[in-house]
Amino acid sequence: MLDVIDGIITDIKNKAIEIGQGIAKIAEILNPVNHAKYNSTFILKETLDQKRKIPGTPQNSSNSWSFAAGIDYKKRSNHEKHAELFGLKDTGKQFYFYLKNDGTSHWKINGKTPKTGSRFGGSKALSYNRKRKGEYVDLPAFDMIASSADRVIAKAKDTDVYFMAIPTEVYYHKTDKGKFLKLRQSLFKLDPELYKTNSINDIINTLTIKDDDYEHLATVRFPFFKGIFKAFNDTFLKVILTWFTLNFPLPIVIGSFAATSTENFTQHLFDQIPVTIPPFIWIEIDTRPFMQSKPFNKKFTDRYKVYTHVHYREDDGPLKFDEYRKSIAYHKVLSIGVGLSHLHEQYEAIYGGEIDALQNDEIMLGNSHDTWYRFANGQFRDAGGWIDGTCIYYLLVQNKHIRDVPKRTTDPNSKWKNVYSVLWADEQFGFTERWRSAEIEDNEFSTPLSVYHLLKVGKYQDKITEASFFSPFKEGLIRTFSRMTVARQIVVVNGFDSRTKQHELYTYHLAWGNIDTRWRKRVLDFAPTSRKEHFSRAKTSYFIPSRVSIREDMTISIEGGKIIDGKLIKGFWVQKYLPADNVERDTYNHHWDFLSENAFNFRNTLFSHFGVLSKVSSRIQFYETRFPTREDATVVKNHFSASFLDKQNEFMPETDQLQWREAGKRLTSMTGSGTWEFVQGFFGGLLGIFTDPGQTFRDFQNYFSERDISKPNRKPIFSKYLRLQFTDAGHFGVIATHFDKREDKNVTMDRYKNGRLKKVRLELEANPGNTKVSVSLKRHWYNFPGFPAPAQTPMSPPEVEFTTLVVVEQKESCILNIWIGCARDITLKNIETFDSKYGKRIVASNAKKGEHYKRWLKANLFKMHIGIRRGAKVHTITETLHDAIDSGGRNIRSNAPHSSLNRPLFMFNVQIKVGKFYGKILKHHLTENNRVMHGHSIWFEGVTGLVNIAAKTAFEKHPFKK
Repeated sequence: MLDVIDGIITDIKNKAIEIGQGIAKIAEILNPVNHAKYNSTFILKETLDQKRKIPGTPQNSSNSWSFAAGIDYKKRSNHEKHAELFGLKDTGKQFYFYLKNDGTSHWKINGKTPKTGSRFGGSKALSYNRKRKGEYVDLPAFDMIASSADRVIAKAKDTDVYFMAIPTEVYYHKTDKGKFLKLRQSLFKLDPELYKTNSINDIINTLTIKDDDYEHLATVRFPFFKGIFKAFNDTFLKVILTWFTLNFPLPIVIGSFAATSTENFTQHLFDQIPVTIPPFIWIEIDTRPFMQSKPFNKKFTDRYKVYTHVHYREDDGPLKFDEYRKSIAYHKVLSIGVGLSHLHEQYEAIYGGEIDALQNDEIMLGNSHDTWYRFANGQFRDAGGWIDGTCIYYLLVQNKHIRDVPKRTTDPNSKWKNVYSVLWADEQFGFTERWRSAEIEDNEFSTPLSVYHLLKVGKYQDKITEASFFSPFKEGLIRTFSRMTVARQIVVVNGFDSRTKQHELYTYHLAWGNIDTRWRKRVLDFAPTSRKEHFSRAKTSYFIPSRVSIREDMTISIEGGKIIDGKLIKGFWVQKYLPADNVERDTYNHHWDFLSENAFNFRNTLFSHFGVLSKVSSRIQFYETRFPTREDATVVKNHFSASFLDKQNEFMPETDQLQWREAGKRLTSMTGSGTWEFVQGFFGGLLGIFTDPGQTFRDFQNYFSERDISKPNRKPIFSKYLRLQFTDAGHFGVIATHFDKREDKNVTMDRYKNGRLKKVRLELEANPGNTKVSVSLKRHWYNFPGFPAPAQTPMSPPEVEFTTLVVVEQKESCILNIWIGCARDITLKNIETFDSKYGKRIVASNAKKGEHYKRWLKANLFKMHIGIRRGAKVHTITETLHDAIDSGGRNIRSNAPHSSLNRPLFMFNVQIKVGKFYGKILKHHLTENNRVMHGHSIWFEGVTGLVNIAAKTAFEKHPFKK
């Protein structure tokens, strides 16, 4: 014990000496004589051979559904144009990308060649790898291409050089002066001219947008970033900050993210720059590891090879270092992929994701990540999707040559252990710092906002350990014929277990801000054989495991065939990513459906949500309403789905928010002694944190508000005024939702004043000043990723385990008899909702559990649609479900037909009466064979427009035919 105490005292003495030496060093730097010496470029960088010869497995085409591409920018009046631009819907447009034999990239939109021609991206690419302002370089031939939502990635033929592109305009913005702008996406990447002050204007120019008011989230921080680079462009301050943060562990919040600077925060801040990404052109991805990236840990390098990638060196100045940064070595690329989540998509339970960075309870500087996040960004209730979305790039690679693999042991899979890996990188390469392995050992990040950091602190601590983390790559289950497919942030890889002789799929939710605790497995046992041969040679049902794909709506498909009525039908096996109740399990065994090639292509190419044969427009929160007068209610009913303005933003809660433009002005105006005063004040304030950490957030707010750098804010995130729309939601009456889908992540409205519901006056946007209505907002329903499974979020896409349709002929009519089995567990002890006055979580008592269950069920299942395909058109029959839910329903046994859930289900029945003549036509069409061959479907819709199909749909002669 005495030795330990002596060691601690020695450490304290050494740190005191180090601090004294540091003060002397700062004094030396501040000396005007020495200032000039350090006001020069003091970091040199050499990039070692980046373009390694890496072959790729042919991957020649890809399709995706783009949410943003649904925006139709047309010249109309201001109001009509605004409604057209921001009345966004889930259904956008489908992109199809393909490579020709010469390696050029081409595309189609909704199955048609664009008016500008089929060539996508042109013959030049924009590269920021050598110059801050970027330069156009010749585009190489590609050998691989992949897409998802609004992103596409391609690999240069036979090298490890990658390119990304945005195939649509993503950000439209109406300024305070009424101008409509198309804003570019931006990202942080390695500064190719690190600390070269002579090109600082290239950064400033990038951050200067003509006519912009810098109120849109895409550009709101640009004035602040400009201020940083203008104020710190003399290198003098950088030297101070670099030295200071190399020696003292100070947590600092900068911009929209936080970084712990125990080693090198300033390098993290200053070795990367923001660049803008224009759409419709290929952008070279800079995969060089950042200077601040931490070394690989030994557990990782014991299993995987790395190589020296970049050399950082300072020849002159106060730091003097000479360091190399390494990257993961791989020898072949089997697949590439990209995943993108928009807005609220990461909230929806169908996407999974067990660990989320912003839902951690870790306290940073006296407050949670979520509190700091809103102070910096606005009144979002956010998850790992990060404001407008998150984009991740993925590679399935071979780590070693086969000759490097250990000899076979008694385990038949041992030959393949650690041979392959999934690598990933955030589009904001400043976050991930380099290509990362999906294996749990590659968990050393410089910034603490990585979800891996949260495995060490807070409620997620020890949720993932090396012992508990199942990886098919470590188990040797990935083979040469394995392929990867990606949508949102879900990675799907096929493999083979030599012990069981079974083909399997492995899935994993992997992103910067949220991940699963392990890979999940699903055994491919729905067909007796798997074949690689040509279809005409197959004589039995089969599937081709390497031809696997996943859509943005989480439908997994595998190419194959099935024997139907003695004939082999070519088509696709399909399954939802998660079971119908959206609860993640170690192994998935829920239903695989089969559709003919014709039926699959009909659903896949024409509709954004598989099996939903219509366009989709959804929200993930709503408010029950109260109108003071009948006249108010009548006005709203006459203008359902129209935009109503809250011109005083009375419903928006007031919170302090950082004013980025003002902060940028302060930084820009700093010179000489003012710069030093800023350093003293800023670091002095941070040092004060350690004496009174509980007051940190309040002190920061006071510090900023006194200088007008933070102000109370009531504005929505994207618009000047709050916009609401109203719809009829059956037994819920008239409900209110956000008109602008981009605002659907806003925090709960400020609905009360002096303990009573507010009455707020709204204006119809199409007739401002003339058509007005008063309304109060009552109970709030919304999606929130903090609910523990299986008591999931109140708002989720419909959770239906099975649907069985039977056409029953009568003398004078025909009955469509539909049985619906609900997936959510009716035996839950807790039915949780957010519906109290103060937004607290409500847990239903056992006495009211049934009442709450049915109330949730009505929100989840509002309408049922039956879609009958007639050629390229769809005839739809729609039925509301609230009366059927209220009329009864019954609990059915856990082994009910069509159910993969081993527990009781709530089932109810809907009957639709049609005329005898029409009924005979329907009976002819609504058969199981026609469903498989033509793609007829049944889908469900919640009160906010969220849609889904059942885990299993069957058209049968009897309701429970086995």
